[in-house]
Amino acid sequence: MLEKIIKLLKLFIFLFVYFFKNFFKKREQVILFAGAVSGSSFPIARRLYKLGYSIVLVSPTKKLPEYFLSKSHIVADYNDSNVVNDIYAQVCNMELIGVLVGSGEQYLPFASKLAQKLDLVSIDFEAAKASTDKSYVVAKLGNVNNKRVIDVQTETGKLKDCTYEGILKPVDGAGNDGVVAFENGLQAYEYWIKKGSTKHCIYEEWIKGDQFDLEGVSFNGRHSVYAITLEKYKKYNIHRTSTHWFLFEPPIKEEIRQSLKVYAKKFLDAIGVTNGAWHIEMVRTKRGEIFWIDYANRIGGSFEEVMEYSSGIPFMTNYIACMVGKPEEMTLAEKKNVLRFYIQNKEEEDFFRDISVKYNCQIFYCTFLKGDDIFDRVGFIAMYEIHADSYKELISILRDVHNLESNQSVPFITDSIFAESVL
Repeated sequence: MLEKIIKLLKLFIFLFVYFFKNFFKKREQVILFAGAVSGSSFPIARRLYKLGYSIVLVSPTKKLPEYFLSKSHIVADYNDSNVVNDIYAQVCNMELIGVLVGSGEQYLPFASKLAQKLDLVSIDFEAAKASTDKSYVVAKLGNVNNKRVIDVQTETGKLKDCTYEGILKPVDGAGNDGVVAFENGLQAYEYWIKKGSTKHCIYEEWIKGDQFDLEGVSFNGRHSVYAITLEKYKKYNIHRTSTHWFLFEPPIKEEIRQSLKVYAKKFLDAIGVTNGAWHIEMVRTKRGEIFWIDYANRIGGSFEEVMEYSSGIPFMTNYIACMVGKPEEMTLAEKKNVLRFYIQNKEEEDFFRDISVKYNCQIFYCTFLKGDDIFDRVGFIAMYEIHADSYKELISILRDVHNLESNQSVPFITDSIFAESVL
């Protein structure tokens, strides 16, 4: 009995000393922008808190999970042109070491300007502007591979005469939000008019090939590619496309991997990216040509932790280190083979119900979305995250799903991109 009391007393003393030291410990302060129209800053806030930073949260509202991890909060109206000066007036006397952002885009130009005013590491303003206005990317690319893009508002005649298949998307969109597919420009124009013709959109050529997402961090113009994801999207009605699956760190041929990295770095230089996290979505054709699809000078949305344990690189920690002026490229001890699959119909749902029995894999995480309104917005009814000991197993799953009757109209990925070891 006495021994137990002594142990409990020691534990109490340890906890008391630990919390006492941390309560009075002076934490380095950083600003974190949050609360954009899309994207979350919570994963970054959680990592900052875990690393011992004190967070000054900038957002339009307190109704965010990030708020509960922050030391102080500044209300910011991202529609106010004077917002940077308003924020600066409240933080200029603070001891700050960095300005960070989450996976939203609306606040990127403001974060850039504020960091410059505070003389801290800053994302480039032009790169931030291109993140929030995709039509601006086209003008910046120069000799880097570009696709055909029509500005719907200023080139309506050209749009109506356009005969190639493409997608209509808002210039300030993120992910699949507001993206609609059409067989030609006239269809896109009629849809745009029907919707009120007030939203600034572009009509992009639909490039057929294998789609990839590259994510990384830059510091003083040096670009480090941390993660590559093979992506598949599928049309679930005549005009709408949705995420079908993501294979993280796919076992592709080394020459293809390197060509994607080379394109990414040329793209980043052309846009003017110097600092911060970034993501570029691109498509590689059968002929080996690479074209951009989407870009932003921010961390990718909702996949930060998955990318970390699939790539073996603590993406968010390295991003934070760069933005506080202490660049460090750390690695993790373990990597995992990960597939995320987004179920779109009952046939796929039935296939995945007993997947851990059929294949040598584990269901790490799954979530179900109920309600037709949700499906109409995101295009899927459930998401599974699957871990396996080998990529061969994950690719077998993808092949078998592709052979389902409901997926026969969707081309599979090009076999020639994979390394021979997994075929």
